[in-house]
Amino acid sequence: MVARLGEVEPRERAGAQTGRKYEYQYERTARASLDLLVDSCKQVCVYCDWHDDYVAEVGDPPTRYVFHQVKGRSTSQGPWTFSEFFGVRKKVSVVQSKTSSTAKLDAIVPRMLLHKTNFGENCAGLVFVTNAGLDPSLSGFIDAIAKVGAENDLPKEEQVVFQHLARAYVSASPPLVPSTGALFHCLSTLKVLT
Repeated sequence: MVARLGEVEPRERAGAQTGRKYEYQYERTARASLDLLVDSCKQVCVYCDWHDDYVAEVGDPPTRYVFHQVKGRSTSQGPWTFSEFFGVRKKVSVVQSKTSSTAKLDAIVPRMLLHKTNFGENCAGLVFVTNAGLDPSLSGFIDAIAKVGAENDLPKEEQVVFQHLARAYVSASPPLVPSTGALFHCLSTLKVLT
């Protein structure tokens, strides 16, 4: 009897597993491309895997760019944590540390901030897209920043967390942001799509 394709285990499955890993990213990019046809904001083009997972070019000339970082993950991994998102452990004590925390440059937000550095005013926005959601303490922190106009308007607990994060980002080499004000602005305009 001759074996059929589905009856024999393949030698390796790395290609299929890698493809599934990026399937969510491809779906979100395709959706952004379709939005070019219906969105009220004038979108010019969607670039795939160029500077970020996808970049939407928007507006009338001179156009600007909205950078999208897409991260899919399995439900067993749970929602994204503060540390995974910012690359810094969340500060829980109100006592200021003698040394600033070190930011992991391969975390989500440090990678996204590079677009602000590289493109300046041409960076129209940063968007994190995920199927996994955010840990409640992370989403609470992001929501608190989005609701206020300045760092000093944050509730005390979020102020402590923000100051700890800002020290890590400003003291990185090279700095991830030029100032705490610049970090606050970036985080206040950051969008998260789940």
